[in-house]
Amino acid sequence: MFAGKQPNQTKMESPLFLISSCSFWIVVYYCSHIVDRRNKDHFNTGYISNLHTLGGSILALASIYFDDEAIFPEHIVLCWTAGFFFADLIDCSVRRDTMFFVHAIVGLALLYSCWNSPFYAQRAGSRGFFVELSSPFYHAWKTSKTKTKFRLFCFSFFLCRIVYTPIFLNKMNVTQNSFAILASIAFYLMNLAWFAKGMQMLYNYKESPGGESKDK
Repeated sequence: MFAGKQPNQTKMESPLFLISSCSFWIVVYYCSHIVDRRNKDHFNTGYISNLHTLGGSILALASIYFDDEAIFPEHIVLCWTAGFFFADLIDCSVRRDTMFFVHAIVGLALLYSCWNSPFYAQRAGSRGFFVELSSPFYHAWKTSKTKTKFRLFCFSFFLCRIVYTPIFLNKMNVTQNSFAILASIAFYLMNLAWFAKGMQMLYNYKESPGGESKDK
């Protein structure tokens, strides 16, 4: 199943990576609070989100490229993202943000599925990570609030989360596992709802003469 490395050895290494990743993201969460105490969304900034996306994308590409547990274990990618969602879960609980709390739970459920057979061997976690590539466009819009940036975000969201997701799920044959099916349906429905909201916002989008949204 795993070239060059026994599955038991991989399972023994996973908790160490997971603890390290959770610790790292909790430290990031704490530091972001210290730096920006007055901002309740201190963990939901472009810097932190882009760190997660860029770092995860590099790790995912490496995992897919080598496709060898002896060289680059898939659990490195899974732990990186699980640690982020764990810290995000704490952040959402503190802020009492129900929507993103559910998002974090669904994300962790998908990662749990990716950690198990047959999805681990297929490197589903790495292949699925690329849905996160729409996140930098979201934070670029949050910074500028221009309609052009929002349009780019909606387009990237459509490609990454609406188009790519069913293609990815079909390739992974997600119907092999009932828990994975439920987590995937929840994820896709959530993204469809967000996309519909984004389309409504785009249709009604108004900018001030300076190029910023009037609906901040």
